[in-house]
Amino acid sequence: MNTKEIFAKALAHATGKDIDIVRKSISLTKDIEHGILSSNIAFVLSKELKKSPQAIAEELSSFITLEGIEGKLTAINGYINLSISDEQLFSIDEIPKKDMSAIVEGPSVNPNKPWHLGHLRNALLCMSIGNILREAGYSVIAMDYVNDLGLQVAQSYWHYKKSFKDSGEKFDHAIGKDYVKAAELFNDKEVEEEVRKLMKDIEAGNDKGLRDFVELVYKAQRETAYSYGITHTYAVFESDVVEGILKKGLEKLSTMEGIYKADRGDYKGCYVVNVEDVISGLERPERVLIRSDGIPTYLGKDIVFHMWKIGKLCCLGFHNFEMQPNNKPLLATPGELPYNVAEKPLVINIIGAEQNLPQQVVKSILIKLSLVEPSQYRHVSYGRVRKEGGTFSGRKGTWMGFTADELLKEGMARVEKGDKEKIALAAIKFSFLRASTRKEIVFDWDKALSLEGASGVYLLYSLVRAKRILSKVSTEPLPSSNLNKEEKELMAHIWRYPYYVENAATSLEPNTITEYLLKLSTLFNKFYEKHRVIGEEEEAKRVAIVSSFIKAMEKGLSLLGIEPVEEM
Repeated sequence: MNTKEIFAKALAHATGKDIDIVRKSISLTKDIEHGILSSNIAFVLSKELKKSPQAIAEELSSFITLEGIEGKLTAINGYINLSISDEQLFSIDEIPKKDMSAIVEGPSVNPNKPWHLGHLRNALLCMSIGNILREAGYSVIAMDYVNDLGLQVAQSYWHYKKSFKDSGEKFDHAIGKDYVKAAELFNDKEVEEEVRKLMKDIEAGNDKGLRDFVELVYKAQRETAYSYGITHTYAVFESDVVEGILKKGLEKLSTMEGIYKADRGDYKGCYVVNVEDVISGLERPERVLIRSDGIPTYLGKDIVFHMWKIGKLCCLGFHNFEMQPNNKPLLATPGELPYNVAEKPLVINIIGAEQNLPQQVVKSILIKLSLVEPSQYRHVSYGRVRKEGGTFSGRKGTWMGFTADELLKEGMARVEKGDKEKIALAAIKFSFLRASTRKEIVFDWDKALSLEGASGVYLLYSLVRAKRILSKVSTEPLPSSNLNKEEKELMAHIWRYPYYVENAATSLEPNTITEYLLKLSTLFNKFYEKHRVIGEEEEAKRVAIVSSFIKAMEKGLSLLGIEPVEEM
């Protein structure tokens, strides 16, 4: 049973409006005293019927019947509000399955350094958005793009071949520090010539060691990912894209409607796409995909990659790279295992705000070429993680002391008792995910570990408190149709869980879930402070309330990748 759907169908039948229009008119009420769901459909009808929204709302509320729920409709300030019985608040709506898949891509860290806090933010957003979409009924592919080509990786590989000494340090950390040295040495002309020659040898197939080097770094980065509970479905290496599908993709691009070969001007001989009819305000709406010498631009390679990613280009396969802690294999290119993607997947690229314009251009080209619909491509733009004095640079080494590995180690050292790793992870994950994606973050340990403020630790404490109550009773939970004010406020918020999930899946903002959980915890503590559970006449009802709270809190925390603890 889905209450919103029953409400929507009843309104659509009564008004004759399309069901999708009616669904969009329905939202959660701000005050549960006025019901749990509200529709503004009367405002939509007002101009058409030449009546006030309140008059329309009153008329509709008087005769609409709701099948499958004990509901009451009331007209308040032009809105049609739905109230349900107290007992029905114990029956949470199921989230309907979507006949759609989503591809969530990130963090895509260059394989020549460890994850710093900016990379961690990206990875946690990928994980949480993926979890939210799965809960919202999507089939989710988690994809990591490994840029194993380019100058940064070549500089690191050159330094590794020339002077690497194994000190026992985690490999990605050691290579990251060597990269800082290599980038500085690159200012020397002789060193630059050596690196450029190495890049040519790699491109010509005369140096076979780069892939082994890259995989050593990537496996060390995976250790960091697994320590934070982050897993992926696929890892796609850029070198495999170039070798496996780039030529075929460029040939296909050059023949597509919307792409033309310029015959004059600066772009003469280049394959170009003009996106001014899709994106406005660009100084130069013409974008080069293939240069006159046949070499693709970075944008051209990105378009080819997206063509493959959405299933419009064949064939790049996978092999079993390694088994992950979730007992599912990480599949990496290349190989014989097929890439399985549904038709018209939702593409979600989680990339920093500095890439807003390039992402807008990629989307506009894909739309121009009829490869995606506008709603099918989403860029989750996020603000940087800052430290005092600035941001993080791999080349300058300003990430040192601020890696994801070091953050977790420090967190565990700060936790005084209980499961130190789980509590530290809860503090870190909640702190990173609570901020709106567009806001920059300055991490604060005191706030992250607070038992009284808005923190993951506070949520875990509320959950432990609730479980401790249930451990002391043997009474079976019994839903009730007679709830007092605090009980009803708590149960109404628990009941709203699937609607917060749907809203988070639409907005791609994990902080929708963090705010839901904070309010849930606050309402539970308010209820517990006013009403005893054990030994009361209403014990069975209150056991049902506490049980419902635990289920909702555990499900919500799982969307943030936070595991419950037994004690604190």
